Amino acid sequence: MSFPEIISARKQPPPLAKFPTIRARREDTIYHEGDIVAFAGGTWQALRDTARAPEAQDWACLATPGNSLTVATIVAWMSLWSTARASLR
Repeated sequence: MSFPEIISARKQPPPLAKFPTIRARREDTIYHEGDIVAFAGGTWQALRDTARAPEAQDWACLATPGNSLTVATIVAWMSLWSTARASLR
């Protein structure tokens, strides 16, 4: 890639962010890895395909009412998530 091509490539705007839809958890639904649900006032993300309720090992808690996340908590969760994803590949 030539220098002018590199410069023109940098002028392109970044892609729009795409955030997953958060849905209320339903008992009659199977959730897939990455799905995010609201349950008992908190927000949960499925770590694998599951029909189990959040708070089970199939889910990662993203936020609960009354708890504030610290940078250390976020970094620890991201590390755990990337390790789990790598082991599934």
